[in-house]
Amino acid sequence: MLRQIDRRKVYPPAARQAGQEGVVGIALSVDSSGTVLSVSVSRSSGIPALDQAALETARRASPLPRPPQSLGQVISLTASIRFTIR
Repeated sequence: MLRQIDRRKVYPPAARQAGQEGVVGIALSVDSSGTVLSVSVSRSSGIPALDQAALETARRASPLPRPPQSLGQVISLTASIRFTIR
């Protein structure tokens, strides 16, 4: 699941140009079909553009792989999305 989210990451061009890097913690709720129901920043990077890009990344990744039925109808996940310039 987390790999699929990371593959949808888009580095904000202005942040890249400014050399801004950071890690954003996100909290998300996913239903039994893998649809992202909600996403929020749980730990800010301190850079609004990166925080916003992390939220958009999670939304773009929907639907995620279906979680195991044993976890219930809606599951809560946390993830860290790292923005680094290579």
